[in-house]
Amino acid sequence: MVTEKEKKVLRFVQSSGITDSIEQIFRNVFITMLDDSNEQTIDDFLNKLNEKLEFDKLVELFVPTYAKYLPDEHIDRLIAMIESPEYQEFLKNLTLILKETTEISSVWINNRSEAIEKLAEEFDI
Repeated sequence: MVTEKEKKVLRFVQSSGITDSIEQIFRNVFITMLDDSNEQTIDDFLNKLNEKLEFDKLVELFVPTYAKYLPDEHIDRLIAMIESPEYQEFLKNLTLILKETTEISSVWINNRSEAIEKLAEEFDI
């Protein structure tokens, strides 16, 4: 049986963009893996993957963890913040932000690949 707190947590998780962020992370991983594929192929692949893996079920599995660490009064305030126009505007741009910061991170890591490899050798990994 789902408690009232768990219902609020699920509302928070769904409204916060966490689900979209998870999907975007998966998307970015597969874009990297399938870099010779076109965007439509990747979209089709991810849509089919979403159907098969049921990302919404994954989000439901997060609820007890969020409930454990978020006091009731915080959940209510977080929901109010997330449902504000300002946060909704932020969410509209979050996918673009994640995409651009992932690209920046990739370039940054690639520019440091030699140092990373040397360090990995020191640790024998």
